[in-house]
Amino acid sequence: MQATRRHHQKSRTGCMTCKQKKIKCDELKPACQYCILRSIPCTYPSPKSSSPNPNHGPRTPNGQITNSLGVSTPSVSSPFISTPLTSATPLALSSCHPAVGAQWSLSDLELLHFYTASTSLTFSNVPARRHVWQYVVPQIAFSHDFLLHGLLALAALHLSRISPKRKDSLWASASTHHAIALPMFRSAVESINSLNRHACSAFGVLVTVYEWASTEHTSNLFFANAEYSTEASTIEWVQLLRGSAKIVSCYYEEVAKGPLEPVLRWDNTAELEAEANPAESAKFSALEQLWDSTRVPVTAAEVDSLQEALRWLKIIYTMMTTPSSNNDPASAALSWPARVPEHYLSMVSERQPAALILLTHFCLLLNKVEDFWWIRGMSRRLLQEIHQTLGAEWETWIAWPLQDLVLSEFKQQSSLKAIQT
Repeated sequence: MQATRRHHQKSRTGCMTCKQKKIKCDELKPACQYCILRSIPCTYPSPKSSSPNPNHGPRTPNGQITNSLGVSTPSVSSPFISTPLTSATPLALSSCHPAVGAQWSLSDLELLHFYTASTSLTFSNVPARRHVWQYVVPQIAFSHDFLLHGLLALAALHLSRISPKRKDSLWASASTHHAIALPMFRSAVESINSLNRHACSAFGVLVTVYEWASTEHTSNLFFANAEYSTEASTIEWVQLLRGSAKIVSCYYEEVAKGPLEPVLRWDNTAELEAEANPAESAKFSALEQLWDSTRVPVTAAEVDSLQEALRWLKIIYTMMTTPSSNNDPASAALSWPARVPEHYLSMVSERQPAALILLTHFCLLLNKVEDFWWIRGMSRRLLQEIHQTLGAEWETWIAWPLQDLVLSEFKQQSSLKAIQT
């Protein structure tokens, strides 16, 4: 019997990208899931001016629209099609909260909507964790301005990837929200209590993602500015992430039982199994020869720091390569900088060869989560920076992460071609 073709209803209002690819668009606004997952611009055709809109009521003489209750509201173009909302236009959210109306603008509402609809889904592939970032964290943010500013800053960066024509204004908005949030966050940490510890914990993760996303074409995530001394130039996002981890550690009993529990969950059983049976044990053990020999002069304290950083690298790599429904690869990869000794990070800032070679193997973790928009390309940039710093004489020591990067990029290109055909 001849098989019948499944009928698909044509979408006449899908985005331009899906129309060009001849695939069905889910028509989500401001960007469809196809474009969001690939961090490519998502543009919808402008509606015809002659099309009637049943949702628009009669206009008042000053150009406003009245709803069914006779209350007038400003006439505003859609911020997702062509005309962005002006950040200088404040919106009184409620007459009961005049301070809110004076602080938040229509463009902030656009960013908040984009965060809940799109950005919040790009932190994890685990449904329970996505739920926390999409619904729980915004609820917490409504009571803590620094967290709300953090959400908006990250949403602005994400939206700039999808709407490149608005990149300059969106990056400016992101920088403004980020600059406002940081001192407020530090003040909250200084007086941390049962009311703000959840917000502080969430912000520590958000600010890390922000820093990664904002270093779009650079590789200075782990390297301090050369204009400053090593002692005064500790990488800020690392300290914020580690500070957030300390908050969770100090108040773990309370925080772990709170609304962020799915995000903070760590599989201790999987950790013990990974430490007992590490993947690629021979390759990782070979790195120890670097500081066991006289090739790299290191002190006993530096050897201890390198060993501890390597121990966590082996554990996390093994957990990420072991299939598990509880495993969150992005969270696992992000946890490594928070777990390594402070002394090791100082060695990285000083660009000591042993520390840099170990850092290149952190790229093994990044390659496994390359599909996240805020991580994409970081492994390549980090490897290039370290390769240029070390020189050709150390190439044999970083051959494994280099080969893994090539294989990872090849798989990504093959997957994209498969989707397009």
